[in-house]
Amino acid sequence: MDNTLLLTLIQTKGPVYTFHRDKALTAFVNQNELSTKVEQGLDWEAEIQISILVGWQEHRVFFQSILNEVKSVDIEEQRKKITGLNGIWQTYRIRTETEFQSKILPLAWEMILKHSDDSPNWITVTFLHVLAGYPTVKSISPIIWLLENTNDNLIREQAGKVLTIMPQEAAVTALEELSEKHLVINQVVEDTLYKIQND
Repeated sequence: MDNTLLLTLIQTKGPVYTFHRDKALTAFVNQNELSTKVEQGLDWEAEIQISILVGWQEHRVFFQSILNEVKSVDIEEQRKKITGLNGIWQTYRIRTETEFQSKILPLAWEMILKHSDDSPNWITVTFLHVLAGYPTVKSISPIIWLLENTNDNLIREQAGKVLTIMPQEAAVTALEELSEKHLVINQVVEDTLYKIQND
């Protein structure tokens, strides 16, 4: 795959990303080319992006049907039910466990990484619970990315809950790295504020 195109896919989000994704899918009709790339030791973002493309090549009709299904939910009616939004989330988690399994993971990664800013928060949380239905080490990096980049308290809270279901050793390592990173950032912020206010 053209590295420029791959970089474009990694860096873009929302409708612009979808445009470039579909362009990439028409350019790479050879699924084996994409599958081979996944095995070449790329960083997590590139590996996930290629897995997403492979997923769309193999399961386009399924992915589109799930997106249509989720987006057609009458959210106001759902809120009135005893189960509320949790009813939706648990439904997709159970369906992933019993029906979808790993086939749906690339769609969930895409919705989390590429559409968390242009989708209602409950949709992002729905796809977090999809990941909870089939815990894998590969899903940890997208969840950590979301936890770090979202400003939405509901998404942040649910991302934390879903991380507790992921493979424990890998999740602990990722969270420790995130904590260390922010300790360093916080120290730099405190030092800079002190210098600004006292010089």
